[in-house]
Amino acid sequence: MIQLNTFVYLILGLIPLIYIANQYLIKFNQPFYKLQARYKIIDLPCGKTEILKIKKENEEYTPNNTPSIKNISKKDVKIVFFTGHRGYIKFYDKFLHKLYNLLGQKYTICGIGQLGQFNYKNKPLHNKYTIQDQIEQKKQFLEHLIKKKPNVQFIIVTHSIGSYIALNILDKIPPIHILYVFNLFPVIERIGQTPYVKSHLKMPFFPFIYIMSFFFAIYSFFPQKLKRFIGNLYVSLSLGDIKEKYNDLVEIGTEYFNYRNFYSMLYMIASEYDTINERQYELMSKYADKTMYYYGVDDDWCPQYYYFDLKNEMPHINAQLDEKGILHAFVIGASQTQAQLLTQWIKRELNL
Repeated sequence: MIQLNTFVYLILGLIPLIYIANQYLIKFNQPFYKLQARYKIIDLPCGKTEILKIKKENEEYTPNNTPSIKNISKKDVKIVFFTGHRGYIKFYDKFLHKLYNLLGQKYTICGIGQLGQFNYKNKPLHNKYTIQDQIEQKKQFLEHLIKKKPNVQFIIVTHSIGSYIALNILDKIPPIHILYVFNLFPVIERIGQTPYVKSHLKMPFFPFIYIMSFFFAIYSFFPQKLKRFIGNLYVSLSLGDIKEKYNDLVEIGTEYFNYRNFYSMLYMIASEYDTINERQYELMSKYADKTMYYYGVDDDWCPQYYYFDLKNEMPHINAQLDEKGILHAFVIGASQTQAQLLTQWIKRELNL
């Protein structure tokens, strides 16, 4: 009887707490952010791929989706973005839309996420895509765009591991199509020696990949308002004072974080440890006139001393060190700042 009474009192005590919590979470009922770009899933030979597109105002297409004669007779510059970790293109929605507006809405922007790191119908439980698979995917995507517009020229913008991917497709795409590559917080060498890997990934890959993925499997079943609350709390506590709003990341994270996406991301990262070791001196020198590398001051994925090593050993490389205090995950609270910097660089490269 005592145990039953205790249980009843516990339930009665929880009722007001549940009510208060529910009242507090009411403000998390509505979506924090509405996507601004267009998204679609295309089938490349390597697999299903989610792409982002923000079309310039005067871009013209014929009904069969091939370039018009008017457009094919002149150079067409397109900005293409490669994601980092996590490889969900929607995380960059606000950043790329700001870039589009800062460039006067004159350039079409396309973004491509990583294989296996987005939601689609009948998605396998375990997508095992390596870094080499991701390189092949980006190559096929650029070839897809070239086929649609033979005179297209790309300004490629990359983030994190996207920089390694871009570097390793430059030999695979005709040089005439590549105007310039801007690499933001580039993960291109010695990934196993980075502070992030040393401090966060001490557990063996197995069972780590299943434990972390299972955690997000549980999270994926939470109500949307609870996901928003958790995401908002995590960002505010872990990153502290952020100058720009990050509601977009919180909202988009509610649909990204699940077992399948997280497993794919971790599997890809595991393949990087065996691949991304020494700096690719020859490849970087070959394309030194078409590449820029932008390093962070406090970056656990590409630490500041990697920047100084690069400047000392390859002074001819265009490498810059951040002076704005931007985080590696710049889309969290620095989309506007990073877009403004990138706009200046692109305009300089295009002589605008």
